[in-house]
Amino acid sequence: IIVSQPATGAVLAMGNYPSYDPNEFYNTKKYPIANQRNRALTDVFEPGSTFKIVPAAAALNEGIVHPNDMFKTDVARVRYKGRTLKLPADHRDYEELSVHDIVVKSSNRGAAHLGLILGDQRLYDYAANFGFGEKTGADLGGEISGTLHSPRNWDGLTITRLPMGHDVSATPLQVHESMSVIANDGVLMEPMLAKRVFDHSGDDVIRFQPKAKRRVVSADVAVTVASMLADVVGERGTARRASVENYDVAGKTGTTQKIVNGRYSNQHHVASFSGFFPAENPSLVITVVVDEPHSNGVGYGGSVAAPAFRNIAEACIAYLGIRPTRSDASFVNLQPSIYDRSRRISN
Repeated sequence: IIVSQPATGAVLAMGNYPSYDPNEFYNTKKYPIANQRNRALTDVFEPGSTFKIVPAAAALNEGIVHPNDMFKTDVARVRYKGRTLKLPADHRDYEELSVHDIVVKSSNRGAAHLGLILGDQRLYDYAANFGFGEKTGADLGGEISGTLHSPRNWDGLTITRLPMGHDVSATPLQVHESMSVIANDGVLMEPMLAKRVFDHSGDDVIRFQPKAKRRVVSADVAVTVASMLADVVGERGTARRASVENYDVAGKTGTTQKIVNGRYSNQHHVASFSGFFPAENPSLVITVVVDEPHSNGVGYGGSVAAPAFRNIAEACIAYLGIRPTRSDASFVNLQPSIYDRSRRISN
């Protein structure tokens, strides 16, 4: 779980489970070596549908699609560069979807269409600009860069699979940072872990400043994608369980099959949800990644990670005093249990 401020890149919280006590690192019986790592920076997974913000934002930023443009999502094969390519399957059959609904419904085929009209190089360039394939710059040990293959190393299916978050490996922090781009008007920030170092008198020894790495998409495109992600959390989307009363939430679910013995497994999954709120003027970005969730059937991001996002968001609202975004809302609507959770967090 990662919590940060999008405008500054300040990481407010980062938690792992199973965890360990760094003061007892030598006690490997109590804290196995396998658990003595910061999974947010050291572990990689295929991000799946959380990655779909990349082709959607890229195509909009290039001006080659409009949110209302329609795509045929009931065709199984398409022609691309003189070859016939098989498109990925969707969890539901859709005859056609707009760009907006490709994101809201999390259509694999729709995302593939966006990748195809972008082409190999532009799709790769935007993925790289969103931060995939490079370290985030978090000043903690053990961070890895993940994998984003150059187009010259792609196989025949990558152009249709990368847009849905396959054929790329990322750390949870990279997924978090890519979502932060949308929350921060299209600008990628470097994670900031400390605001200042001060002496016994409280005077600054060092003060750290937010560091923008680059603009990825325009502010207008970021706002447009944010509105799509707000509908993902709405009644028509895949993340209704991430909704927070009196607040507009935006975000994206992800559910990916893990590769076991060289093949995608139907039994092993990674569920995730990355989102931000309030949707129009974000205070926080929160990412939850669950490795092999215990669930009856597939542990979808919308049913496993989204509720965790909601619980964390509610606690943060009380602890940080984030005001509601709806005019009829009031802090008195918050349940006492939320305040209890915020006190536990602050301790």
